[in-house]
Amino acid sequence: MEYPATGCRSDEIIVIRPGTDPALMLGVAHVIIKEKLYDANHIKKYSDLPFLVRMDTLDMLRPEDVIPGIRRKR
Repeated sequence: MEYPATGCRSDEIIVIRPGTDPALMLGVAHVIIKEKLYDANHIKKYSDLPFLVRMDTLDMLRPEDVIPGIRRKR
């Protein structure tokens, strides 16, 4: 098996097949969320994690942009 250049210096390594890294990271994210291994205050203060972001304009979506018939509260 051929290891990446940094892998030979590591105590532990995860070798994955090309193209499977998104599946691995979704699995890691699932465990982090399920077992609450995150700092909720940090996420609320420093990230856009609770929001959906449009990929084309990078604007944050609001509920009325996604759910038909809902009106924005003022």
